[in-house]
Amino acid sequence: MEANAKLRAALIKGDKKLASQLLTARPWFGKKADLNLIRLPYTDVSDDIHPLLLWVYKRDLQAVEWALTHGADPNARDDRQPGTSLQAWRVRSNTALLAAVMTWTIVASEDETCVGIARALIRAGANPNLSDLNGNTALHRAVLVPASGSHGALAIRTQLVSLLLGAHANPNAPDAQENPPLYRLCAFDVIKSETESAHLDANKLVVDLLLEAGADASTRNKHGRTSLHQAVGTTDLSTALYVWQAARLSVDLPDRFGQSALHLAAEAGVHKHVAALLNAGASPHLSDAAGKTPLDLARSGHKTKCVELLESSRQS
Repeated sequence: MEANAKLRAALIKGDKKLASQLLTARPWFGKKADLNLIRLPYTDVSDDIHPLLLWVYKRDLQAVEWALTHGADPNARDDRQPGTSLQAWRVRSNTALLAAVMTWTIVASEDETCVGIARALIRAGANPNLSDLNGNTALHRAVLVPASGSHGALAIRTQLVSLLLGAHANPNAPDAQENPPLYRLCAFDVIKSETESAHLDANKLVVDLLLEAGADASTRNKHGRTSLHQAVGTTDLSTALYVWQAARLSVDLPDRFGQSALHLAAEAGVHKHVAALLNAGASPHLSDAAGKTPLDLARSGHKTKCVELLESSRQS
């Protein structure tokens, strides 16, 4: 049996001693095995997976550190083919670092082990700017609020973002839709009322880290919209408005159609967003490329509460 086959068999049995011997160059022991050339079975899928990715997904820090000290490529990718939709989030050509962050976000948001795994990968040379097939880097994933949204999970998020930026993650890296990480934070945020204050404070910490690292808050995506425009579609504008305040940007910044965030909020009839934008200094008088003001759009859509707010603002 050749060295890599022996290595695979040893790891499946959990025999790290024999695996270490096979991975160590010893003339009397035969040809040295290579951890990067074998794949191990994953319990819930038929396809085998790179050992490092397997242990990252399982949140086994000790095994990850063992693999890295025995020659595992810290930038190894999940090269399995997508199976069911439940598996799809794992596949997408994740690097080990992306896998560590995604596992934390979706499965184990209270588990600091993922921070330890990310730190071990970076220390071993993992590149934080490598992306998956959708253009997501580890930073794109790390800025998202984890599933639980708890105080502990939000604190871990700050640790991960700080760790990645400290490893020179690009704060302006675009995904496939040309959305940078800061855009992701603002545009896909979900504020939970029971943790609103802590949630916003945690978001501000992450925003400050990104801006200090050189994030450009005015960046537009492939649809010509800024994070403030896109945030109109979320439940709360507080994070996006904090970004605009911290970056000293005008809330009237238009998209490619000449529409400000106020245009979008008025047209959608989200009166609390209209009120928040007006309070932040948004102008109700601006016309878009079609010559329409936010009030025109609110009236044409019969958005009564928005019409009242905008008329009152224009009179003041």
